[in-house]
Amino acid sequence: MRTKERDLASVHAGLTQWVRGKMPSAGEVALSPLTKPSAGVSNETLLCDLSWREGGALRTQGLVVRLAPTDFPVFPEYDLPRQARVMRCLAGTDVPVPEVLWLEEDASILGCPFYVMKRIDGDIPSEVPLYHAFGLCFDATPERRANMWWSGIRTLASIHSLDWRRRGAISTGSAS
Repeated sequence: MRTKERDLASVHAGLTQWVRGKMPSAGEVALSPLTKPSAGVSNETLLCDLSWREGGALRTQGLVVRLAPTDFPVFPEYDLPRQARVMRCLAGTDVPVPEVLWLEEDASILGCPFYVMKRIDGDIPSEVPLYHAFGLCFDATPERRANMWWSGIRTLASIHSLDWRRRGAISTGSAS
């Protein structure tokens, strides 16, 4: 993704204040410093860990913050609320998706709309250099490559077997 460099300290401050507003009953809400993953070109992605105190216990959760592109979008139409809504509709199915916690359509918070979801640990194939020429997929054993391929096919089959009308994927309601 080609975009102007963001001031991560300003984004961190705005996001921390915003998350605290989303968790009014939690104490000691804090975010770790924001980092950028090495993959992802369709929108800017930031990673951090959320910590908070609830019921006397300290809790933590890895987060992914997806920001709408502001400079050079990959797609001619970019519908961030739809992305969040589709992932929420897929929750509880055989399609592996992260849990979307919050959607913010007000660009004044971070300079663009964004959503926050739980981070799922795993391996991500590289985009630069391309995954078929370097890294995870290139270095994988034939058995591992076959497993990755079949996993992708099973996920596509799961998506295509869903009754999207019953899942609510085309509703026009907000996903906030």
